[in-house]
Amino acid sequence: MVIGQDAPPVAVYDINGNQLTLDAFKGHPFLINFWSQNCGMCIVELRKFAAFHDKYPQPLRILAVNIDGQSDKLKKFLAKENYPFSVGIDQIKITAGRYNLVGTPTTYYADKNGKIQAKFESIIPDEELEKLFKG
Repeated sequence: MVIGQDAPPVAVYDINGNQLTLDAFKGHPFLINFWSQNCGMCIVELRKFAAFHDKYPQPLRILAVNIDGQSDKLKKFLAKENYPFSVGIDQIKITAGRYNLVGTPTTYYADKNGKIQAKFESIIPDEELEKLFKG
């Protein structure tokens, strides 16, 4: 994954088994965040995303990609958290492979043309996150 390249397609499904794609993000800048339920920093960051999403609802879109695989534990967690953005499950880590994922949390920022502009390993600092949400 090289900065300036097109964001690779995702192979993820929501908790109900519906396929999610990047088509919904066309024309909008977006974040693709890789996270694990067992990663405390990931949960903190997802909650930050939710707070910023509520504060700046447009135009930044978010796809949070869980790499743990489908489980009842994950379903209960997602039902409790009720994130205001798309959450997908990378069942067999195809998407993680396409994005050369090493660890979580890792987030990619793509512009409205779908070109990767930045990669963040670990939690995105608040001031940087605010810049992304403000556009």
